[in-house]
Amino acid sequence: MLSAYYTQLVILSNVWCFIRGTSVAIPEVAVMCTEEAVLLCEAPQDPQVTYKAVSWYKIVGNSEELAEMVRKNLENDVEYYYPKELNGSLQLSNDTSYSLRITNTTSHNSGTYRCTLWAPVGEHNESGTIILKVTGCTELLDEKFKKYRAELLLLSCLGIFYLLLIFFTCTCLKKESMYVDYHKYRREQKHTLILVSAQEKKFFQYSENHGTCKNGPNLTTVQADVV
Repeated sequence: MLSAYYTQLVILSNVWCFIRGTSVAIPEVAVMCTEEAVLLCEAPQDPQVTYKAVSWYKIVGNSEELAEMVRKNLENDVEYYYPKELNGSLQLSNDTSYSLRITNTTSHNSGTYRCTLWAPVGEHNESGTIILKVTGCTELLDEKFKKYRAELLLLSCLGIFYLLLIFFTCTCLKKESMYVDYHKYRREQKHTLILVSAQEKKFFQYSENHGTCKNGPNLTTVQADVV
């Protein structure tokens, strides 16, 4: 009988712990676009453990895939950034809060972040998560579009100009080719007329020399002589 009550108590304790664990909400930080965001490291710290390093990760998508952003070695106070271009926008605090400061936030910075405290060998590492929400970036994009609208209009005009230039160049080349072919045809036609004129002149000279103008020339004899 006592064992049955003990079993029910254990089951109820486990259910209570499960409900309590699932009810703990992940802390959130909300900032406007281009503002500065400070993310506190939610990892539980053991005051008796001297941590060797602290790392901040960003959870990619809904999976547990992590993209390491910054890691700081607490023993020699050296920071590493992945990629290194993030060095200008990420800063780690020098105190024991291990908070992460993100400057000039954008919509790309929104997401879930994980802070991990690396303990010495034989101790447990501690981790905590926090959510960052960056809002108001749509208006910023509209302002940037308005700012660069003149440059975009200029690029569009240049593109249209070059397209028209290519079109008129091709048209002129086509007309020039037709002009050359026409003059070539005219030269061939002129050469043909010169040959015909020479044959007619020879024919008339033959007619005058043989006196065939009265009764008409003997076409058979004339053609044979001309040939």
